Amino acid sequence: MARKFRFRLQSLLRLREQAQQFRERRLADTVRQKESIEGELRGLAEQENSAVRDMHDAKTGALDMARLRWLNRHIGGLHLARRQREMDARALEGELARRREELVKATQEKKVVEKLKVRRQGEHQRVLAREEQAALDEAAQTQSRRAQDSDTEEPCTRQS
Repeated sequence: MARKFRFRLQSLLRLREQAQQFRERRLADTVRQKESIEGELRGLAEQENSAVRDMHDAKTGALDMARLRWLNRHIGGLHLARRQREMDARALEGELARRREELVKATQEKKVVEKLKVRRQGEHQRVLAREEQAALDEAAQTQSRRAQDSDTEEPCTRQS
């Protein structure tokens, strides 16, 4: 009877798959964070450009010094916020690279165990094939012996 293949390292393979999925989720989270920061940067740049246009418009005609001071502080605050978010984006670039490397490593570790599983399945199939061939050979030998035994017995019974 053919034995069912049982991979002894199946639990390790499951752990490797879970590690890979975890790394994929972490990378996806970091990518979403970076996209969010990039969206904030675009918004801050638009606000800063709008405030600069407002400043130029406020300088034409009657000068409102309080409005000019407020616009100047507002532009400075937007510029500072944009610089901070740019620093955050650069820091996230390093984090993205690190998480990509972690994902590549986790994927490689999983593939090693998967290749081992495939190799072991192949070995198992070869063992089963050898066992089946041995059983067929034994059956053929038994049948051949029976045929020889029946051939040797017939002449004896005819003489009597």
